[in-house]
Amino acid sequence: SLKRRCFNIPKPVSAIQVHKGSLKMKPAPILATLLAACGIAPQTAQPQDFSALRVQVANTPDGSIITLTGLLNDSALGIRNVRISSDRQQQTARIIVQKKLASSQHTGQLNARFVLDHPVERIQFGADQQTIWTAD
Repeated sequence: SLKRRCFNIPKPVSAIQVHKGSLKMKPAPILATLLAACGIAPQTAQPQDFSALRVQVANTPDGSIITLTGLLNDSALGIRNVRISSDRQQQTARIIVQKKLASSQHTGQLNARFVLDHPVERIQFGADQQTIWTAD
């Protein structure tokens, strides 16, 4: 297109491109993968990333208190942040833990407490929303 020619913008290509019988890799997808693997870009933790992941829930008619504790299996990683979202109608809480390279500010110890303004029947964890707790 005219815009591509005027500004010398390359055409989008896939991560792997065959050129003159050889295999060439494009650096952008590789760089993104390396940054995530090195902990520079945050990664989302899964329940299996923790040893002794413990969930405690105290439900009352007015709300709930959720306490999460555990330790990341990989000692080279620390917890960057812990977020929660909830759905009052479905009485569900969803927790996302992001991990990165461990430092004095980011250890592998998970110790989080959340107060919600509604009771919960189910807690889901991670990007794939794996259920880690249900009410009896």
